[in-house]
Amino acid sequence: YNLTSDMLNLNCNKKIVFMGKGAETILNITQIGTDYSSTGNNKYDLDFYRMIWYNEGSYLNLLNTNNNMNLYNIVFDLKGTYRDGVISPRNSANITINNCLLPFYVSSFIRVDMTSGYVRVINSYGGFNSGYNTNQTQWDYATNYITNTILSDKNYKITDDELHWKDIGTGYDIDGSKADLGVYGGIYSWEY
Repeated sequence: YNLTSDMLNLNCNKKIVFMGKGAETILNITQIGTDYSSTGNNKYDLDFYRMIWYNEGSYLNLLNTNNNMNLYNIVFDLKGTYRDGVISPRNSANITINNCLLPFYVSSFIRVDMTSGYVRVINSYGGFNSGYNTNQTQWDYATNYITNTILSDKNYKITDDELHWKDIGTGYDIDGSKADLGVYGGIYSWEY
């Protein structure tokens, strides 16, 4: 599937939910907005669950959105070369990233350069990093393991030392244990 700016500019006042099936669902992210302009509106929120966000292109600020977004158990398999800001909310947009995995290091993944709004990364594992005019304390919200050396297998299961990701998250896994980090943890785990 493709995520395009059309989905962010609907005449809608309800939340829109995109529910995937883990590795079976791939959402291709093409550039939405540009370095100097954003798209979308704040009349409705977008929630994404259990999927891979994929892109091979090279963009300055890949996702410039005015929409609020909640991302649950997403793998960011973004293979392009990025200069700044894969996730770049604008104009008071809020983006939460929960139990996600970035399976390689991206030098400028998150850009928060606005006077209001936020990005909050929770229970996530991988190579997240700050973009232009942004620092890690602005988005590294709770129980993440941010590393330049990402250890996961081809199914996106974390293979790193369990002390770095298992039973250390905020909230709970489906079995009632303390949440693991990454897409196999949390209430929207890829495992169930």
